[in-house]
Amino acid sequence: MNNLPYPQFPGGVTTEVQPVANSTYHALQLTAEKRFSNGLQFLASYVWSKSIDDSSLQDDNTSWLGSFTSLLDPNKPCAGAESFTFDLPSVFQFSYTYDLPVGRGKMFLSNMPRVLDQIVGGWKTNGVWRAADGRPLAMGTYDGTSLPTYGGQRPNMNGKPKRAGGKDSSWINGYFANPGVFSLPPVYAFGNTPRTIGSIRTPTAFNTNMSMEKSFPSRACMKG
Repeated sequence: MNNLPYPQFPGGVTTEVQPVANSTYHALQLTAEKRFSNGLQFLASYVWSKSIDDSSLQDDNTSWLGSFTSLLDPNKPCAGAESFTFDLPSVFQFSYTYDLPVGRGKMFLSNMPRVLDQIVGGWKTNGVWRAADGRPLAMGTYDGTSLPTYGGQRPNMNGKPKRAGGKDSSWINGYFANPGVFSLPPVYAFGNTPRTIGSIRTPTAFNTNMSMEKSFPSRACMKG
């Protein structure tokens, strides 16, 4: 006689993890756009925001490994509500698009042969500049001993961490002016460092992208 509660599933039953994470996002978003008749366009945007959650990881995900490994205390999920690990308080972006005034019907060389216009005319340039605050730091321990299935430990923080001076390009080494502010917690302890530290962040990020494009008139337009 088979005494299994679900004999139709002899290999066992597994279920998906229930969504239990919480997050809050508040933001002020500003946008300004200007278009000119000569093919020049500008677009500027600014976002000032605050993101809070209790389970994001440094790879922008949440995690489950037998328990809430990304939570500060799996038994008290709301106690670990801090800034997103990908929280960016300020982001400014500026972009432009410009149709170069060269080619048939344009300001320069407007009467050039159509064959030559296929090479010289129809060019456009684009550019985007973006500046964003750094992300808050999420601290962990290298050789700590955490509770089984609870994920890694966090260190104890015995003061206010301060960032050292120097170039952002070398921030990985010697980033803290007072690294001794962190210490290894006792075995199986959570550690009192918050899940993220918003007062100490990764360096400000500056990105630039530029491009050139070429458009070709259709055959119907060329016959006109």
